[in-house]
Amino acid sequence: MIAIIGAGVSGLSCAWWLQRQGVAVRVFEAAERVGGKVSTLAADALCEQGPNMLLLDEELQQWLAELGLSPLWPERGSGLRHVLRSGRYRPLPSGPWQLLAGSFLSWPAKWALLRGLLRPGSPKEAEASLAEFCRRRFGQEVLDKLLDPLAGGVFAGDPEELALEETLPRLARAAAQPLPLWRGLWRQRTARARMCTLQGGLQQLPQRLARDLDVRLGAPVTALRRDGEGWRLRTREGWTRAERVVLA
Repeated sequence: MIAIIGAGVSGLSCAWWLQRQGVAVRVFEAAERVGGKVSTLAADALCEQGPNMLLLDEELQQWLAELGLSPLWPERGSGLRHVLRSGRYRPLPSGPWQLLAGSFLSWPAKWALLRGLLRPGSPKEAEASLAEFCRRRFGQEVLDKLLDPLAGGVFAGDPEELALEETLPRLARAAAQPLPLWRGLWRQRTARARMCTLQGGLQQLPQRLARDLDVRLGAPVTALRRDGEGWRLRTREGWTRAERVVLA
């Protein structure tokens, strides 16, 4: 048996794929619900309390279809997004021209953005974190005003800890090429991911994954010990043995 600690999307996805390969899996979650940072509040309207959108590419769309989940696309004309900064909601630029011509970024930040798009990349640059890549190539202001809100809305994570190639693979591929970054992105324009949510909110994904899995809720793992070639895990129910352990 493989024990997976954490019933967020990462842990549940790992468990789902392992079980599909015929591996016995058990998921331990300290909270009384699955989903981790993904949480949808159903009131007069659906409100996402964690990430609020998916970046849907062809591979993810096929997987959602296999799970029986339906993407929900934004209505036409609903592309205006806002970022809360200094006590005010400020509209995000809807395109490159609005970004460069508007007042969302300072002039030094605009020049840094242009220079970063013109500079060629390298394979090592694609291995950086989101924050490290953006800070080196575009500067701190672009990181704070653009990339950090994107990372929060899609991944609900810290850009200092999120890997570029795992979260924005299209950008990582472009950054790894010895070409100006804008050319690398242009070559991949047909593979652009689209933003969407799910019917019933993003919480539908972890709930669907957990439906076919052995998930123990309210079961924090308080100790791990080596046991020969395997592991022993301590929970409220006592010690459990596992051949492998995944920390998610």
